[in-house]
Amino acid sequence: MNILHISGAKVWGGNEQQLILNVNELNNLNTNNFIFGINNSPLHLSANKNNINFIPTFSKKISKLSNISQLKKIISDYKIDVIHLHTSDSLTLFYLFNFTNKVTSKIIYSKKAVRASSSFFSKFKYNLNRLDKILCVSKKVKIDMKKILNPKSQKKLQVVYDCISINSEKDIFDTSSFISKYNLQPNTYLIGSIANHTTAKDLPNLIHAIHLLKNKYNVKDFKLIQVGEFSKLTSELESLIEKLELKNDIILTGKIENAMKLNTIFNIFVVSSTREGGPTAALEAMLLKTNIVTTNVGIMSEIINNNKNGFICQPDNSEELAKSIYEAYSAPKHKLDKMIEFNYKLVTENFNSKKSAQQLIEIYSCKP
Repeated sequence: MNILHISGAKVWGGNEQQLILNVNELNNLNTNNFIFGINNSPLHLSANKNNINFIPTFSKKISKLSNISQLKKIISDYKIDVIHLHTSDSLTLFYLFNFTNKVTSKIIYSKKAVRASSSFFSKFKYNLNRLDKILCVSKKVKIDMKKILNPKSQKKLQVVYDCISINSEKDIFDTSSFISKYNLQPNTYLIGSIANHTTAKDLPNLIHAIHLLKNKYNVKDFKLIQVGEFSKLTSELESLIEKLELKNDIILTGKIENAMKLNTIFNIFVVSSTREGGPTAALEAMLLKTNIVTTNVGIMSEIINNNKNGFICQPDNSEELAKSIYEAYSAPKHKLDKMIEFNYKLVTENFNSKKSAQQLIEIYSCKP
């Protein structure tokens, strides 16, 4: 089976990490996988590093008309059986391609999250007759997608959860240099956040929650370690940190390779997002036996039972987030240890990459 994955991603994030992880596993299942994406993008570089076949686009935007002829040639040359569209703009490319070209390949589209308001064109694309399956990363996304699909397209929806590599817990990562670099003291309570500086991650909400943790709950022996790629929003975060007098309490590290390994030194891992697919970063934290505080996004509502195996609150509410962080901070060790072991078993049994790849193979192989 020859599978073409199409992505218009220009930056690196959880979706791109997920694509590389899935393709690596699919390549172990007697399938031939190719990624069609942006030249010299982080996805391109990661594909090369993982010995994954990557075909760069002619232009710097996947949905350009100039890429249609290239896509047609790729499908023909590589005898593609399945086309898996991983981004909204890759669906746009196929939508344009479908006007003048007909292929027998099975067409799959993955949907990570649904915005509060989808454009008319987006709804039109999602209801494209030629799509064979629409894969949703969570039950919530499936429910949200169902609202904007016609009855025929609703039948194409299927939940396929994001996954993690179970083997990654064995990777070697030296945290001592990180601890030394930021002069982290042994008794400091470390609050971890791994999130790029994007609007959806709602890091201002996290910063406000940290301010409340310090000033309302009177917690002083902590540091927030915020890891993520800087953006045009970073200066706003820095200004907010300074305004709230938290410069000694919050560290913005920027992007760090293999950042998930920092969970081995975090006391808790915090998700502050308003919109998520997984998030896989939370699943990775569970794999490395770190307790979770999260907003109710992505699959978190499906797997986190508040105060049972983690702490969950509503998005965009710094009061609730601060309270959840404090509850984790003040919880007895035996309770936290029980949560850790429960979550470790949960992710290893239900969210491992081998299981996800096998599910994708079954979807690729079944008849429309």
